[in-house]
Amino acid sequence: MKKYLHPKYLPILIPIASLLGLVLRLWTMGSGPDQEGLYEPQPLAWALLWIVTVLTLAAIVLLSARLKNPGKYFDNFPPSLAGAVGTALAALGIMVAGLSLLTSSSGWLTTLTGLLGAASAVGLIVVAFARYHGKKPSFILHALPCLFFALRVFERCKAWSNIPQISVFLFPFLASICVMLAVYQFACFDVNLGRRRTSLFWSLSGVYFCLLSLPGGEEPLFYAGMAAWLLTNLCSVRPLKARKPQQAEPAPEAAPEAAPEAVEPAATADEVPASPQDLSLDELMDWLDKE
Repeated sequence: MKKYLHPKYLPILIPIASLLGLVLRLWTMGSGPDQEGLYEPQPLAWALLWIVTVLTLAAIVLLSARLKNPGKYFDNFPPSLAGAVGTALAALGIMVAGLSLLTSSSGWLTTLTGLLGAASAVGLIVVAFARYHGKKPSFILHALPCLFFALRVFERCKAWSNIPQISVFLFPFLASICVMLAVYQFACFDVNLGRRRTSLFWSLSGVYFCLLSLPGGEEPLFYAGMAAWLLTNLCSVRPLKARKPQQAEPAPEAAPEAAPEAVEPAATADEVPASPQDLSLDELMDWLDKE
């Protein structure tokens, strides 16, 4: 059973669950809104949709639990053509959303959000080239989109507050939150502070909710681009071995100390010749004879 709970199945399992959720989402919308803009209740479809949603989020948590070693940036994001294409699609979706906000002229917050969107799209083009060549981008290039998504949530809430049914904007709202936190994890990986389990949860949850946000006609290009970006830029789903700490080089052996030279023992008192003044007369005569 344990071999089936491998995180390598997440990139396949979550898109399948997202497509199933998308079908159920279309079922909840029925034949479309009535004259008052309201959708008919679909209790069975909603019950099944929430069951699939809970199981999908639980699968992400359960299957990514084995990824304890976060690894460095290059361990998680090797060179990838698919990652570069997905990042370029995200740049396109963000550029369209940013220009739409700039042309709406709905206040300074909307204008600021649109400018951040345009700047983020340009930065993501640079990220796409870095992703293709396997180079680590600057964290600022991911921090700008993260700030854009945060301001966009506030901006979109002004329009969502006028919708009487929460089910209409619930999934776009959840998708926006997940994408923002997923891009925040990208910025953390740029400075080697990312966490794989956290990144996978927000990225795969963002894929799921972005696909569920496609029906309804609210910026489908934007959510499709975000789903493609997150799905093609998942961090590594294989367990990484912890790096062994580098062993310090052994210190050079000290040269053996030279043996101290033998010191001749000092002459004893008996061997030291006495001074002539200290000798008796007989001893003095003998000493003179010897000399």
